[in-house]
Amino acid sequence: MKYYAQTIVQLMKQLYDNGYSKTDLERMTVAYQLAMELFTGLYRPSGKTFISHVVGTASILCDHDARREVIAAGLLHAAYEHGDFGGSGKGISPGKRAKLREQLGAEVENYIASYTALLWTKTTIPEIYENFRLFGAIERDVLLIRLANELEDLSDLGVLYCYSPSEKRRYYGRIASPMIDMADELGFPTIASELRKALANTVTGKTFEELRSKYKGVRLIVPCSYTQGLRHKMGQLYKRVLDHR
Repeated sequence: MKYYAQTIVQLMKQLYDNGYSKTDLERMTVAYQLAMELFTGLYRPSGKTFISHVVGTASILCDHDARREVIAAGLLHAAYEHGDFGGSGKGISPGKRAKLREQLGAEVENYIASYTALLWTKTTIPEIYENFRLFGAIERDVLLIRLANELEDLSDLGVLYCYSPSEKRRYYGRIASPMIDMADELGFPTIASELRKALANTVTGKTFEELRSKYKGVRLIVPCSYTQGLRHKMGQLYKRVLDHR
């Protein structure tokens, strides 16, 4: 299997080597700094940091000469699903959209919002497969980001470290053919080929039982010093309230 960038330094070198401009690298730095803010403390079931996953997704898009805006959207594709905007919960909201537009520009934000709106389940994937040939340019780019996301998830078998790997294997068995066909027809035969290898590997590939997680998906791990400090501050606040009664 091919390996993709997992750190911002590796991604920046890849962008530079692939001929992206200084402006492109500067805009990617802005996107990464926002990703650090939104995805702090998030881990995949395998223990892999979430930010490594989104960097990997961007790396796959870079590997296929995607436009800067598409790569930046790949770096933040899960912003509305998993990003921490300061206690406002998951999902899209006007405030979140405004923040991303301000920092990334309207085009990149629109890709991210469209990615979130493209529901990707065992029920919807056959419907997407039936209709993707009618997609416009933006929808096709969003579908490319989704396929890059899936390839990154599969490339190290990280999807099999959840509490139910057999369920994951069945899921990918059902959606394998549509994903490969869509990548091929979108004009990305290399992604189609890599998906084919990765999907086959989910059946026979070696995983490490020691890393098996009881969690189904992404989880947040908050540093102990932060939680202890928060408890201390809440205790002080409570004491002041009692003292003023």
